[in-house]
Amino acid sequence: MIISHYPADLMAVVSGSAEVNAIQDALKVQGQFIPIGPFCEGITIEEAIIHNLIGTFSDQFGTLQNWLLNTTLRTLAGEFSTGADVMKNVSGYDLTRLLIGSCGKLGMILRATFKLLPVEYQPVSGQPPLNTGFRLITLPSEFSKIVKNLHSLGAQTAGFENLGVIDILPSELLSLRKLREIAEEFGAELLEICHGKPVENENANSGFALQIFRLFQDDTRS
Repeated sequence: MIISHYPADLMAVVSGSAEVNAIQDALKVQGQFIPIGPFCEGITIEEAIIHNLIGTFSDQFGTLQNWLLNTTLRTLAGEFSTGADVMKNVSGYDLTRLLIGSCGKLGMILRATFKLLPVEYQPVSGQPPLNTGFRLITLPSEFSKIVKNLHSLGAQTAGFENLGVIDILPSELLSLRKLREIAEEFGAELLEICHGKPVENENANSGFALQIFRLFQDDTRS
Protein backbone atom coordinates (compact mmCIF):
# COMPACT_ATOMS: atom_id res chain seq x y z
CA MET A 1 0.00 0.00 0.00
CA ILE A 2 1.25 3.45 -0.93
CA ILE A 3 0.59 5.77 2.02
CA SER A 4 1.76 9.00 0.36
CA HIS A 5 3.15 9.76 -3.08
CA TYR A 6 4.85 13.00 -4.08
CA PRO A 7 5.49 12.69 -7.84
CA ALA A 8 7.07 16.13 -8.20
CA ASP A 9 9.56 15.31 -5.43
CA LEU A 10 10.20 11.76 -6.69
CA MET A 11 9.31 10.35 -3.28
CA ALA A 12 6.83 7.87 -1.82
CA VAL A 13 5.91 6.61 1.66
CA VAL A 14 4.85 2.95 1.61
CA SER A 15 3.67 0.39 4.14
CA GLY A 16 6.30 -2.00 5.47
CA SER A 17 3.91 -4.92 5.02
CA ALA A 18 3.17 -4.12 1.37
CA GLU A 19 4.61 -6.37 -1.32
CA VAL A 20 7.41 -4.74 -3.31
CA ASN A 21 6.04 -5.90 -6.66
CA ALA A 22 2.59 -4.48 -5.88
CA ILE A 23 4.14 -1.13 -4.93
CA GLN A 24 6.17 -1.08 -8.12
CA ASP A 25 3.06 -1.81 -10.22
CA ALA A 26 1.13 1.00 -8.53
CA LEU A 27 3.97 3.49 -8.98
CA LYS A 28 4.44 2.49 -12.60
CA VAL A 29 0.93 3.76 -13.35
CA GLN A 30 2.21 7.14 -12.16
CA GLY A 31 5.32 6.84 -14.31
CA GLN A 32 7.77 6.17 -11.48
CA PHE A 33 9.47 3.27 -9.66
CA ILE A 34 11.73 2.44 -6.71
CA PRO A 35 15.18 1.49 -8.10
CA ILE A 36 15.44 -1.76 -6.09
CA GLY A 37 14.90 -5.39 -7.03
CA PRO A 38 13.33 -7.05 -8.82
CA PHE A 39 12.55 -9.52 -6.06
CA CYS A 40 10.57 -12.74 -5.85
CA GLU A 41 6.80 -12.58 -5.65
CA GLY A 42 5.55 -12.00 -2.12
CA ILE A 43 8.62 -10.18 -0.77
CA THR A 44 7.51 -7.24 1.38
CA ILE A 45 9.09 -3.83 1.80
CA GLU A 46 10.16 -4.74 5.34
CA GLU A 47 11.74 -8.03 4.21
CA ALA A 48 13.66 -6.25 1.45
CA ILE A 49 15.09 -3.81 4.01
CA ILE A 50 15.90 -6.10 6.92
CA HIS A 51 17.55 -8.70 4.64
CA ASN A 52 19.26 -6.08 2.44
CA LEU A 53 17.96 -7.87 -0.64
CA ILE A 54 19.51 -7.17 -4.00
CA GLY A 55 18.39 -7.68 -7.59
CA THR A 56 19.57 -6.90 -11.08
CA PHE A 57 18.78 -3.20 -10.59
CA SER A 58 21.70 -3.13 -8.14
CA ASP A 59 24.19 -3.20 -11.03
CA GLN A 60 22.93 0.16 -12.28
CA PHE A 61 21.49 1.88 -9.22
CA GLY A 62 23.41 0.43 -6.27
CA THR A 63 21.76 -1.24 -3.33
CA LEU A 64 18.79 -0.37 -1.19
CA GLN A 65 20.65 2.08 1.04
CA ASN A 66 20.89 4.50 -1.89
CA TRP A 67 17.10 4.86 -2.08
CA LEU A 68 15.75 4.44 1.46
CA LEU A 69 15.26 7.85 3.08
CA ASN A 70 13.37 7.17 6.29
CA THR A 71 11.36 4.58 8.21
CA THR A 72 8.82 4.47 11.00
CA LEU A 73 9.92 1.78 13.40
CA ARG A 74 7.94 0.02 16.12
CA THR A 75 9.94 -1.17 19.12
CA LEU A 76 9.15 -2.16 22.69
CA ALA A 77 9.60 1.51 23.57
CA GLY A 78 7.04 2.68 21.01
CA GLU A 79 7.06 4.08 17.49
CA PHE A 80 9.53 6.59 16.11
CA SER A 81 11.04 7.81 12.85
CA THR A 82 14.63 6.84 12.14
CA GLY A 83 15.38 9.88 9.99
CA ALA A 84 13.73 12.43 7.75
CA ASP A 85 12.21 12.35 4.28
CA VAL A 86 15.33 13.92 2.78
CA MET A 87 18.79 12.71 1.88
CA LYS A 88 21.10 12.76 4.90
CA ASN A 89 24.04 15.01 4.07
CA VAL A 90 25.49 15.85 7.49
CA SER A 91 27.76 13.93 9.83
CA GLY A 92 26.36 11.77 12.59
CA TYR A 93 24.55 8.47 12.99
CA ASP A 94 22.21 7.35 10.22
CA LEU A 95 19.66 5.24 12.08
CA THR A 96 17.80 4.36 8.91
CA ARG A 97 20.84 2.58 7.51
CA LEU A 98 21.16 0.53 10.70
CA LEU A 99 17.92 -1.23 9.76
CA ILE A 100 19.29 -2.40 6.41
CA GLY A 101 20.36 -6.01 6.91
CA SER A 102 19.35 -6.01 10.58
CA CYS A 103 17.23 -9.18 10.18
CA GLY A 104 14.40 -7.53 12.10
CA LYS A 105 16.29 -7.41 15.39
CA LEU A 106 15.80 -3.67 15.89
CA GLY A 107 12.02 -3.57 15.52
CA MET A 108 9.16 -3.75 13.03
CA ILE A 109 9.19 -1.43 10.03
CA LEU A 110 5.73 0.11 9.73
CA ARG A 111 6.45 2.62 6.97
CA ALA A 112 9.34 3.39 4.65
CA THR A 113 10.09 6.45 2.54
CA PHE A 114 11.89 5.92 -0.75
CA LYS A 115 13.42 8.13 -3.38
CA LEU A 116 12.00 7.31 -6.83
CA LEU A 117 13.05 7.56 -10.46
CA PRO A 118 11.01 8.10 -13.64
CA VAL A 119 9.96 4.78 -15.14
CA GLU A 120 11.91 5.43 -18.35
CA TYR A 121 15.07 4.77 -16.32
CA GLN A 122 13.87 1.30 -15.35
CA PRO A 123 16.05 -1.35 -17.03
CA VAL A 124 14.72 -4.48 -18.62
CA SER A 125 15.29 -7.24 -16.09
CA GLY A 126 17.17 -10.13 -17.65
CA GLN A 127 18.26 -12.22 -14.69
CA PRO A 128 15.32 -13.49 -12.61
CA PRO A 129 15.65 -13.20 -8.82
CA LEU A 130 16.96 -16.25 -6.98
CA ASN A 131 14.01 -18.04 -5.39
CA THR A 132 15.76 -21.06 -3.90
CA GLY A 133 19.46 -21.81 -3.65
CA PHE A 134 22.54 -20.37 -1.95
CA ARG A 135 24.30 -17.02 -1.87
CA LEU A 136 27.97 -16.39 -1.20
CA ILE A 137 29.02 -12.93 -0.03
CA THR A 138 32.71 -12.21 -0.41
CA LEU A 139 35.22 -9.52 -1.25
CA PRO A 140 34.82 -8.35 -4.86
CA SER A 141 38.49 -9.21 -5.41
CA GLU A 142 37.68 -12.88 -4.67
CA PHE A 143 34.59 -12.99 -6.89
CA SER A 144 36.14 -14.41 -10.09
CA LYS A 145 38.20 -17.00 -8.20
CA ILE A 146 35.14 -18.38 -6.42
CA VAL A 147 33.01 -18.39 -9.59
CA LYS A 148 35.75 -20.27 -11.46
CA ASN A 149 35.92 -22.79 -8.63
CA LEU A 150 32.14 -23.26 -8.60
CA HIS A 151 31.94 -23.66 -12.38
CA SER A 152 34.66 -26.33 -12.27
CA LEU A 153 32.33 -28.28 -9.97
CA GLY A 154 29.40 -27.95 -12.36
CA ALA A 155 27.53 -25.25 -10.44
CA GLN A 156 25.29 -22.70 -12.16
CA THR A 157 25.83 -19.20 -10.85
CA ALA A 158 24.71 -15.63 -11.30
CA GLY A 159 26.16 -12.71 -9.46
CA PHE A 160 27.04 -9.11 -8.84
CA GLU A 161 30.81 -8.73 -9.03
CA ASN A 162 30.88 -5.14 -7.81
CA LEU A 163 29.12 -6.28 -4.61
CA GLY A 164 30.93 -9.59 -4.22
CA VAL A 165 27.63 -11.51 -4.30
CA ILE A 166 27.33 -14.91 -5.99
CA ASP A 167 23.98 -16.70 -6.33
CA ILE A 168 24.17 -20.47 -6.75
CA LEU A 169 21.30 -22.51 -8.17
CA PRO A 170 20.44 -25.82 -6.45
CA SER A 171 22.38 -28.73 -7.95
CA GLU A 172 22.88 -32.41 -7.18
CA LEU A 173 26.50 -31.94 -8.30
CA LEU A 174 27.31 -29.60 -5.42
CA SER A 175 26.74 -30.56 -1.79
CA LEU A 176 26.15 -28.16 1.08
CA ARG A 177 29.32 -29.50 2.69
CA LYS A 178 31.35 -28.52 -0.38
CA LEU A 179 29.81 -25.06 -0.43
CA ARG A 180 30.76 -24.58 3.21
CA GLU A 181 34.32 -25.64 2.41
CA ILE A 182 34.51 -23.09 -0.40
CA ALA A 183 33.10 -20.38 1.84
CA GLU A 184 35.65 -21.19 4.54
CA GLU A 185 38.53 -21.30 2.05
CA PHE A 186 37.79 -17.82 0.73
CA GLY A 187 36.51 -16.30 3.96
CA ALA A 188 33.05 -15.83 2.47
CA GLU A 189 29.60 -15.80 4.03
CA LEU A 190 27.26 -18.60 2.90
CA LEU A 191 23.51 -17.99 3.06
CA GLU A 192 20.68 -20.32 2.16
CA ILE A 193 17.98 -18.61 0.10
CA CYS A 194 14.37 -19.78 0.31
CA HIS A 195 11.42 -17.96 -1.26
CA GLY A 196 13.74 -15.14 -2.27
CA LYS A 197 15.19 -14.30 1.16
CA PRO A 198 17.89 -15.65 3.49
CA VAL A 199 16.97 -18.47 5.85
CA GLU A 200 17.69 -17.75 9.51
CA ASN A 201 20.78 -19.71 10.51
CA GLU A 202 22.25 -19.49 14.00
CA ASN A 203 25.65 -20.45 12.61
CA ALA A 204 25.68 -17.68 10.02
CA ASN A 205 27.82 -14.64 10.69
CA SER A 206 25.25 -12.16 9.42
CA GLY A 207 27.29 -9.26 10.75
CA PHE A 208 30.09 -10.05 8.31
CA ALA A 209 27.68 -10.17 5.41
CA LEU A 210 26.25 -6.81 6.37
CA GLN A 211 29.73 -5.28 6.64
CA ILE A 212 30.65 -6.53 3.17
CA PHE A 213 27.55 -4.95 1.68
CA ARG A 214 28.25 -1.64 3.38
CA LEU A 215 31.93 -1.58 2.45
CA PHE A 216 31.49 -2.22 -1.22
CA GLN A 217 28.08 -0.98 -2.27
CA ASP A 218 27.95 2.32 -4.13
CA ASP A 219 27.25 5.19 -1.73
CA THR A 220 26.49 7.63 -4.52
CA ARG A 221 22.88 8.77 -4.20
CA SER A 222 21.38 9.63 -7.54
